[in-house]
Amino acid sequence: MNLLPLPELLRVARLAAGRQAWGEVRALLAPALELVRSSPELTVLLAEAEYRGNRPNDAAALAATVDALPAGSAPDAIRSRAANVVGAAAFTMGRLADAEGAFTRALERGRQAEDDLVAAKACNNLGNVLSVRGDVDGALARYRLAIPLYQRVGQPRGLAECYHNMAIVSRGQRRWDEADDFERRAIDFARQANDARLLAMALVGRAEVALASGDAAPAAILAARAADSLRDLDDTAMEADARRLIGEAETARGQFDAAATALLLAHNLARRAGDALIAAECTEGLAKLAAVRGDADAATRLGTEAVAAYRAIGSPTAVQRAEALLTRLGLPPR
Repeated sequence: MNLLPLPELLRVARLAAGRQAWGEVRALLAPALELVRSSPELTVLLAEAEYRGNRPNDAAALAATVDALPAGSAPDAIRSRAANVVGAAAFTMGRLADAEGAFTRALERGRQAEDDLVAAKACNNLGNVLSVRGDVDGALARYRLAIPLYQRVGQPRGLAECYHNMAIVSRGQRRWDEADDFERRAIDFARQANDARLLAMALVGRAEVALASGDAAPAAILAARAADSLRDLDDTAMEADARRLIGEAETARGQFDAAATALLLAHNLARRAGDALIAAECTEGLAKLAAVRGDADAATRLGTEAVAAYRAIGSPTAVQRAEALLTRLGLPPR
């Protein structure tokens, strides 16, 4: 196999990553693993590609080698990116404490390097950890720190992610209009970035708002549009989330067979992607479906599984929500 020399390999990989062509990055770098490992930046690029390809374990293992490098042995911005990947992989796998530690390292290094983009990503990611833990004020504070940093570097992709994440927090507080406004902003920035994945993610967010405010039919339509787009983009984790929402909407509409099909597919996709939180949410969705179908035994089993999964992740808000389902069934939370 003819491999490119390292400077050319780095140039081509950077260009592909800039286009978010992570499949190209992996195809380029994976066959040159020995050469890649000699370059911290190439190692991080391959780790990012592995993460985008739904291989969080592989991503974490690669990025950890750069994250662990001592100060001065690689640029702080590259070590920050490595820590962000370690954190993102840990977050996906439900290890919130590990994710928080990695994102904190990323933020510190980004500030030391005076790199607003990597610092903004770390702030945004820390907000996600706090959001899952139910720390609303802490999450919003991190997102609000990230927004001006993204604005300073002209990064609409990051702004789309931030506004989507703020919508999730607002939705949890039942502030439907505010949540929908944040998702609309996320859509605007996703379009500016020409990022189909982020656009689909924001559509899922708007579907969540519609469902939570009682509009199940438009929620199912929006989620289906997003799911089809994410399938074409080969984003397994996000497709799982969209199909979970289709299942939740079909449950609310009384279309139980369609709901079961969507939720089971979503659960399989989430497990394939290694996304512990989405898998737990699918289990909770299946428990709700069993409950409305009158299958108390299945609802109890699935609800108990969801509680255990949320406890393992460290999401007290989700634990309370799943326990409330068991309580409505007349069963003590386990």
